[in-house]
Amino acid sequence: MTLSMSLIKVEISVPEIVKAIDKFKRNKIKAFEELTNEVSKSVSDSLNKLLNAEMEFFLGQPEQKSNKRNGYYEREFVLKGIGQLRLRVPKDRHSKFKSVIVPENERLDSR
Repeated sequence: MTLSMSLIKVEISVPEIVKAIDKFKRNKIKAFEELTNEVSKSVSDSLNKLLNAEMEFFLGQPEQKSNKRNGYYEREFVLKGIGQLRLRVPKDRHSKFKSVIVPENERLDSR
């Protein structure tokens, strides 16, 4: 069985490519820093979307019929190869939701 997750979509226009090449010509280190920040933000956004979908799935379970969302809390999670991410983990009114994507007792990607 093969599981493929296409969660991040990258779109780059020709003018953006021209600007990126120019940045690399002027200052390679700064250009890589900007690129790394963009990748980190994309990964963080994708994980936040996954966490929200996980909460929707959780609240859709029959035993959670009387339960509702109750905001979120922010936390940090370090992903190897990406760095430190700031995540918004959803909460429910009955405090029953436990994410399997980013468990609350893990702060670092276990790979």
